[in-house]
Amino acid sequence: MFCIHGFKIFLVIRAYRYFMIGNEPYTITSNVTASFQNDFDTALHHVTECIRYQPSPYNQIKVSIPHAPDVLISGIKRPSQADFNGVVRQRMLNILKILNSSGSPYAVNIYPHTSILQNGFPLEFAFFDNNSTFRIQDGPNVYTNVFDFVYDSFVSALRKYGFGNLRLIVTQVGWPTDGHVYANVSTAQRFYVGFLKKIANNEGTPLHRGVPIEAYIYNLNDENAKDMSAYGPSIRHYGIYDYKGQPKFSLDLTMKGRPDAKLVPAEGVVSMPRRWCVLNTDAKLNARNRTSLILKQFERACEKNDCSKLYYGASYSNLTFEGNVSYAFNVYYQSKSQVDGACYFNGFGKITMEDPSETYGCHFQLEILSTLFIWGQGEMGNVLAKTGANAVMYANNSPDDVQVVPSVSPVLILATPFVLSSILMLWIWFIQMRNQN
Repeated sequence: MFCIHGFKIFLVIRAYRYFMIGNEPYTITSNVTASFQNDFDTALHHVTECIRYQPSPYNQIKVSIPHAPDVLISGIKRPSQADFNGVVRQRMLNILKILNSSGSPYAVNIYPHTSILQNGFPLEFAFFDNNSTFRIQDGPNVYTNVFDFVYDSFVSALRKYGFGNLRLIVTQVGWPTDGHVYANVSTAQRFYVGFLKKIANNEGTPLHRGVPIEAYIYNLNDENAKDMSAYGPSIRHYGIYDYKGQPKFSLDLTMKGRPDAKLVPAEGVVSMPRRWCVLNTDAKLNARNRTSLILKQFERACEKNDCSKLYYGASYSNLTFEGNVSYAFNVYYQSKSQVDGACYFNGFGKITMEDPSETYGCHFQLEILSTLFIWGQGEMGNVLAKTGANAVMYANNSPDDVQVVPSVSPVLILATPFVLSSILMLWIWFIQMRNQN
């Protein structure tokens, strides 16, 4: 990942084909990037021009910006009705002109799970082996799944403004495994099996029949800190692997129909010691307001960590009060690498060596062992004493006061950017000299 003037630029490593500037900067459901929106088309222009003058093969890299589905107007009944919404229409036209002049593709993210919910489509319409009678007729075209519906909606919008010649690539597409009643391992596997078959057969869409679709699966692993405001809790569960690098389901990514093909588990993943944090049911503190005080600690734990599995319709939405609180406490505790102070919660938390998963009817995870931190206390200090970092725990033991301080020389920290910049400049000089010769 590179950073130019505050913009994140992602390089998709496939023969160095694309730079993607930001991600969904023009979505109307989130204002995270609102302060930068006016400058994205400018950034696109400058980066495109910069690459144009680079030596081959770098000047062949194409630059684009991934867009969320909500850059289109909502509530359409047929793809032919699609248009860019008024909030971003002019920005889209500016971007389309730049993409058209450089031969770059128009990049979109498609979330079939979200599209089903927002449009009120039946669940079966999400899958390529749609077993229902639900169809959408749009002139001579018939739509049997929501992916084709959304994809061709973008195609229609581009054609309305004379940019139907632009290539369309799907930079994110997938199905979540948790966070909603429709999001589970079974539905995710069904979606991916149908999607990969469609891609392998070069079926295209009703508006682009037989035209290969270029798409990138979202995502390899879950993102437990992903903003949920736009897509809900399920957005944190799009990984085809779990947090320990284990496949969530069987899937043939070769797209060759091999019966023995499957996702390969990651190797060398080691869990931290068997220690969990749960609600201390024996705590007698402020018994009069005990429930409200516990809820306050529960809220604090979930504000800074991933409690999306506890939401309505998610896999752990049926836990008891004690189970909900214990799960939240443990998520926070594990995220802090099992520092003792992270299980204090004003006296309502306690550390246990017995796995609480069976007690509460859900999986209480252990954090993956990290070589970045040591605790300087107990057996953990012995395990990680050679890693070169120290966890500092303040005296009052409040969860918010746990800080991790790397034991690295300040001089080295300050010098690192200059060293990296020098290496980059030398590399550019070397490439230029080689081309001249």
